[in-house]
Amino acid sequence: IERERALMARKQREEEDCLLAEAKADADYLKKDVFAAGDPAERAEVNRLEKQLIEYERTLMARRQREEEDRLLVEAKTESELLNKEVLVAEDAAERAELDRLEKESIERERAL
Repeated sequence: IERERALMARKQREEEDCLLAEAKADADYLKKDVFAAGDPAERAEVNRLEKQLIEYERTLMARRQREEEDRLLVEAKTESELLNKEVLVAEDAAERAELDRLEKESIERERAL
């Protein structure tokens, strides 16, 4: 399931990157075309659209950064849980070894008496 999610997320990022690149290319073409025409209202509209595109790109990058941070946090929590389990197993093994040692000592003392 995790592998499938990662694949879907990667495909989504690739699609977003492609759409963003197309939008930037369209904006550059439109900007050249409009600025060549010289209409101030159209220039203002192109500038507004360009700012929206930049804002979208920033939002997209911020979302991706949050997703990566969330992924790393989940990974760290999972790793921490595994380490905690390993510590508990090691502690149990140490306690069993100590009990075995005490039991052997007790048996040896009984034999000595």
